[in-house]
Amino acid sequence: MFVRDLIQSCLRRWYLVVVGLLMTGAASYLVFQAVPPTYEAKASMVLVPPQVAVTTGENPFLYLGGLDQALGVLQVKVTGPEVAEPLLEEYPGTAITVAQDESTTGPIIVADVTGPDALSTMDMLEAMKTTIPSTLATLQTDLDVPKASVITVLPLAADASPTVVYKKPIQFTGIVTAMGLAATFLLVGLADGFLERRKMRKSRPNDLVSVPQLSTLEGEWEHHGHTPGKPQQGKGSQPAKSNRGKGSPTTSTPPETETKLVGSRRENRR
Repeated sequence: MFVRDLIQSCLRRWYLVVVGLLMTGAASYLVFQAVPPTYEAKASMVLVPPQVAVTTGENPFLYLGGLDQALGVLQVKVTGPEVAEPLLEEYPGTAITVAQDESTTGPIIVADVTGPDALSTMDMLEAMKTTIPSTLATLQTDLDVPKASVITVLPLAADASPTVVYKKPIQFTGIVTAMGLAATFLLVGLADGFLERRKMRKSRPNDLVSVPQLSTLEGEWEHHGHTPGKPQQGKGSQPAKSNRGKGSPTTSTPPETETKLVGSRRENRR
C-alpha cells in the first residue's frame, strides 16, 4: 500500500523527482571527485633452500617443501613493529601486507603495498623488496647459521607501476547516492501529501450551520419546568383542549391560563 501510494505521488510530482535526481547525481559526482583513490603495488619472492639441503646436481626448486616454517617466521618478523614501523613513518599514508601466496603451496611470500599516491607506493615497494631479504639474513645471523645452511630469497615478480584502486571513492559515492535517492522519494511523498490536503481544503465549501434560536414561548415553558412537545400533568392540571373551528387556526392554551381556568372551576363547584 505504501509503495503504491509512493509511486502515485512520484508520478503526480514528477518534476520534483527530476530535481531530486539531478541534485543526487551532482552530489555523487562531487563526492567521487573529492575522495581520492588509492594505489596498490605487489612484489613476490620465493625462499630458496640452502646448499646442504640440495643434492649435488639437483634442482633447488625440488626441495621447497620444508621451507613453510621459515616463511611463517619471516612473515611475522617483517610485519612486526621493529621492522614495519620505521618504514611506515618514512612513507606516511602507506600500508603493508606480507603473506604467503595463496595460489600456490610453495614458500612464496607476497608483499602488498597500498599508498595515497603512486610515488610513495612504489618507494615503499622498493623498500620492502630490500627489507625482506635483509630481515631473513639477520634472523639467520642471530642464530649463527652456517653459510652452507643459509636460506636465501629470490625475487620472482614485481609491479613496474601501481594500480589505481577506486574502492573508497565508489563506496562513498554509493552511500551518497543511496541517501540522495531515499531522501528524494521521501520528500516527494511528503510534499505530495501536503499539496493534496491543501487542495482538498480549498475545494471544500464552507458550510456554516446556523443554530435556530429558541422562541419566547419555549423559553417560558422551560422556565416553568415544561418541555416543548411533552406537557407535564399534575393533580390540579388538565391537558389543554384546542378549539377548532372551520376556518379558525388551531390554538393551544398557555400554562398560566390553564391554571386560572382550573381554579375558577373549583370555586364554581363550591
